[in-house]
Parts: sequence; C-alpha cells; structure tokens
Amino acid sequence: MILSLCFTLFGCFCVYAVDILPNDGDIKVVEGVGGNFRIAVDEDEVIMLTRETFNHVIMTRPTILVEFYAPWCGHCKTLAPEYAKAAKELKKLNIPLAKVDSTKEVEIAKEHMVTGFPTLTLFKGGEKVEEYNGDYSAEGIIEYMREKADPNWKPPKSSVLEANTENFDNLIKDQPLVLVEFYATYCRHCQQLAPEYEAAARRLKETRVRLIKVDGVKEKALSDAFQIKGWPTLKIFRNGRPYEYKGPRDSKGIVEYMREQLKFPSKEVFNELELKNNLDRLEATIVGFFSNKSDFFNEFTVASNEIRGTYRILHTFDENTLSYYEMNPDTVAVFQPEITHTQYENKIYRLHKPVGTFKDILNFVEEKGTPLVGLRSKHNIGFKYTERPLVVVYYDVNYDYQYVKDTEFVRKKIVKVAREFTAEHPFQFAISNEEEFAEELKYVGLEDATEDVKVVVYDRQNKFRMNPVDDFEAEDLLEFLQELIEGKHKPYYRSQSIPKVQEGPVKVIVANSFQSEVLESKKDVLLEIYAPWCGHCKALEPVYKKLALKMSNENLIIAKYDGSANDIPPLFGQIKGYPTIFFIPAFKKEEFVIYDGPKNYTDLKEFINENSSVFLTDEERIGENAIGDNTKDEL
Repeated sequence: MILSLCFTLFGCFCVYAVDILPNDGDIKVVEGVGGNFRIAVDEDEVIMLTRETFNHVIMTRPTILVEFYAPWCGHCKTLAPEYAKAAKELKKLNIPLAKVDSTKEVEIAKEHMVTGFPTLTLFKGGEKVEEYNGDYSAEGIIEYMREKADPNWKPPKSSVLEANTENFDNLIKDQPLVLVEFYATYCRHCQQLAPEYEAAARRLKETRVRLIKVDGVKEKALSDAFQIKGWPTLKIFRNGRPYEYKGPRDSKGIVEYMREQLKFPSKEVFNELELKNNLDRLEATIVGFFSNKSDFFNEFTVASNEIRGTYRILHTFDENTLSYYEMNPDTVAVFQPEITHTQYENKIYRLHKPVGTFKDILNFVEEKGTPLVGLRSKHNIGFKYTERPLVVVYYDVNYDYQYVKDTEFVRKKIVKVAREFTAEHPFQFAISNEEEFAEELKYVGLEDATEDVKVVVYDRQNKFRMNPVDDFEAEDLLEFLQELIEGKHKPYYRSQSIPKVQEGPVKVIVANSFQSEVLESKKDVLLEIYAPWCGHCKALEPVYKKLALKMSNENLIIAKYDGSANDIPPLFGQIKGYPTIFFIPAFKKEEFVIYDGPKNYTDLKEFINENSSVFLTDEERIGENAIGDNTKDEL
C-alpha cells in the first residue's frame, strides 16, 4: 500500500510529495515525487543520510539528532543498539533520529567539524544547534530529545542527592555503598560528567547504591575534610568509610563498576583444595586465614576493598586449611605464582598481626605482591609497576602451557641480573609481551627491530633503550645497566626529522631540535604543542600564523611542536590536552608559563607582551613589526 505524505520546506515554499515503498530487505525506501531526493530508513527507524538527502531531511524536520559514525568504531558499535532503541521510542513522538556514515560521506563530516566518532549533533530548523554531550543510553537520548523538541517538557526529578555540610553524614551513615561526586559548577569536566552521573543514578535507583553530589567550592569544609584536590573527584563510601573510586566516568561504566562494588571483595574458600584451585596462576594471590570474624578480619575486609580488582583475594575460616598451610589465625598471606617462583624468593609471605590495621595489610601486599622479575601486563601496570627506574624486557612472553619453558628461559637470565642489582640499586625489573606493548616499543623506535629481545629502562622523565643483540644474555643486560649508572647512555626521544628548511612563519620544533632551538636559545619562545588531528588546533592555526607574522623577531620565536609525533619535552611533564601553549623565557627556561586564556589573536598578543623577558620596542610590543594590524580576531 502506498502512503502519500507532504513535506513543506520552510522558507522555500516548496511542497514535496513522497511515497513510502514496500521494504527492500531491511531498508525502508522513501522516494521523492517532484523532488530529487531519496531517503532510506533502516529497520531500527534511524534515517540513513547521504549527500543527496542530508540537507533536505535536516531542513524539513523541526528537531533532529544526527549521529556521525564510522563502521569500524568500537564506541559507535556500542552506541548502535541504544540509538536504535531511542529511535523506535522517539518515532512515536514524531521526533526523528538520523545517522551519517562518515567514512562514505566525508565532506558532510568535514562541513560539520566532526573530529571523532561517534559525534551526535542536534539540528533545529535546518541549523546546527549543539553537540550532544549526554548519556549514551537510550534513556538519556530520549530524555534529551524530548526536552529539545517540546517547549513544555519538564525534566524528571534528579536521582542524584545534593549534599552539604549539614546533611552529609546522615546521607552516608549506615549506607552500604554510596558514590559521592565533588564538583565545581564552573568545571567543564564536571559539566560533561553531570548527565552521565545522573543517568547512572537512575539505573542504580533499584539497587543499594546511592549517588550523591557535593558542590566542592560552596562546601569547602567537606572538600578539605576529604582532601579533594581537583574537580570532579569521585569517592566511594561504605558505611561512612571513604575509598578511592577507580572506575570509568561514563554512565554504563559507573553502573557496572558500582554493581561490582556491591559484592564482597574476597571470596571465601572452605578447604585446602579449593584454596589451591583458586590461586592465580600468573599473579600473586592474597589470602586471609581466620578462625572467626575478628577485628583483624574487619581490617582485612577494608584492605580488600581498597585493592579489589587488582589482586585475586581469598579468605577462609576452615581450621584444616589453616593447619595445612601452617597458618596462625588472623594471618594474611601473599602466595606467589608457582610458575614464576625463583630460588631467591619465598613462595608464601606471611603477615601475622592480629592487632594490625588495614594499612599494615596494604603495605605488606605492596611490598610482597610483586616478584623479583614479574610479568607486567596492561592489567597490572597501574598498581604494580609504577616505581622508577623500571627495567622492562620485551619479548614473546607467553605462559600458555606449551610456551612456558621458552618464556622462563629468558626470564631466568633477567632474574640473575635483577638479583645483583636490587641489592645496590633501586631498579625494578619486569617482562612484557612485545605484542601487547607494541605501542610502547613504537615510542622508543624499536617497533621494527628484528631481534627477539628488547630492553628499555624508564625513569621519571626519560627512556633509555639498549641496542638489541641477536643472542640476548644476562651479561648484555648487566653491561648496559652498569653503563647507564655511569652516565654513558643518553635518553631516547621519539622525534620527527629536523626540518632542513623552515616553511611558513611558524617555526617547526621537533624533539631532537628542542634542546638547541629552545633550551639553548637566548630568545623567548612561544611554543604550541598540538596534534594534526585536533579540531581545536586546526581552528587555532590561522590565529597562530597571524601571531607569528606580526610578532616574530630577533628576540622572540613563535613555534609549534607536534605532540603526537614527538615525545613531550621532560621540561613540561605531562600536558592535559591539545593545544597547549607555553611561553618559555630566554634566560629562565624552567620558569615557563602556560597560556590558559581565549585562543584569539588579541589575548595571545597581550600574553606575549606581558611575559616578554627580552627588551622589545614599542612597535614590536603592539605586534606591528611584521605587517599591519587591520584584521579582526579569527576566533
């Protein structure tokens, strides 16, 4: 059956008649009769837009949300079922959802400044209004679109409780699990988290998890009490006791993480065989031995909550199991994996301290949980291998049963060196699978090395790589580390090639030229650290070029540095994002200043003039030494 519809293109006074044709497979095809457009709607009621249909559909819908996606994008795949669910529900309200395959419709994506996937953009009356920054769930999208489409829509009551100094204790007291967000109203990251946090609260409403928020600026006493140092900060409270939140910051991740937190942090085992079968094969296992639920068991529970998700944690009250392992009641033990045990280490470490605290347990686990030469993985890198200097030996590490012998053959060579060095020098040693950490090897220029074993030493700021050898032996590693201690090796910096010719007004600095062009220069330097793919960096580019044309002189270098292709100079530490702009004075390089103002010509020029450490003429100070200043700010 053919259904005749009419669309009015407002402003153009054109009427299009369309027919909805029968389904063609999983696609509903909408043909234009009197207009050159073709609209496809997939089985999930999401309008599929192309170059031919984009403008027509956007112009003829009062309110529409468009997803720019890429078929290969994992986040897009995760969003797809939620987006489809929202589309079906919103269709009942005549509120459409659409999507654009940005790998096919590249020009549309460029026109709308799409720099990542998925990007959800709201259009009203044919005009782009804003990007959707809310919860990537069907409920979140539905709520957002109902609000945007209906002028009489009222938001539901918040599921997040607002806490202050007066009611805080009552809200967390005697509650099994509370998540608290300390936020600042002006904080952009807090604003981004807000819809995710609200959506998580809605989903967790039927559980025993309560979500609370505290205006950390307004309620300064609470922030100080819990040593809050930045916004947003999330903390977990169990019956009033605070714990660090280590989970994701999207609604789905918060929900999954908090549901996991509802479980008891340690698994109870009831006999010796069950304990043995539950020991981790490749990581240390933490086991508590108790005769009853004593005060020390309570402290063990607190410690277990602190380290849950890192180590496997077990406990037992079984007398026979205590007797089998020769454990006194109220003992916490660290079981090292049998497969990686060496003659220099104990298989089991014991802490018998019935009057001890959870902090004693945590310190004990931190000290004994990492072996002399352990397996460093993506899972444990954040809690076992943060000390520096760290010696990492990369090779084809594989602890599947048929490959254990080969893996241990190389590791035992490293153990010999580690045994010698840990007594005199504070090196930590680890092995890592070269495929799992291919990106790390790329960052030290070893991605194409054909040798079986690669060695990198990391200190707080620098990386040192050993020249690979064909037949790796303990002596090779020993010699390299001794030379490193003697200062015979220079740090490795990932760097682009030093430009032979500088093109354009902005000077290009790379890692290998940073020392000579910036640190050894007797000029002030304004340095932008950017990434070629960054949309904000692209928007800044014309402003920055203009700044270089007007203000570069014999006392000032205006330069840029590709942070995605070069190691960030140790002088700066870690940057928080792109672009980051530094002013580096001529004679006190370490006293650099980070620019945090608007990215426009006038403010950047004023920033330079305020920080110039080398004498400039009045003409140079107002930025007219190169060309006239008759144009407006680009941003």
